[in-house]
Amino acid sequence: MRHLKQYRLHRRLALCLLALAAASAAHVGGARAQTRPARPSRIAPDLLAQLRAPGAGDERVNVIVQLQEPSGRNLDSVLRGLGGRVTRRFGGLNTQAVSLPLRAAEALAARGEVRFVSPDRTVAAAGHVTTTAGVEAARVQT
Repeated sequence: MRHLKQYRLHRRLALCLLALAAASAAHVGGARAQTRPARPSRIAPDLLAQLRAPGAGDERVNVIVQLQEPSGRNLDSVLRGLGGRVTRRFGGLNTQAVSLPLRAAEALAARGEVRFVSPDRTVAAAGHVTTTAGVEAARVQT
């Protein structure tokens, strides 16, 4: 008799905990859904700001276009129609360097095969090992 009461108590407790967890997950998921933007932007914020700036238009910009899958001839013809041209292809990365009028960057980003468009920025290597090991500091002192 005592075991039966404990069993029922544990079962009720487990059901209450499950209901509480489900309600909590639904509440948190609903809060996340409200704060998440409806559609993520596929154009870099700094490029978008440049595009929205007064007087923006026909100047040419160099951008990096990340694609959903390897590009076909269709994208090349779209680029020509927008006044752009591919300057370099990075096949293994499904990425292209493109030169095009600034006003065409947003139209390119809206294409289904495009994952993201960002400015073609200068990059530099910055190794954390040399900083951590103090090699950079030693070079400065000598």
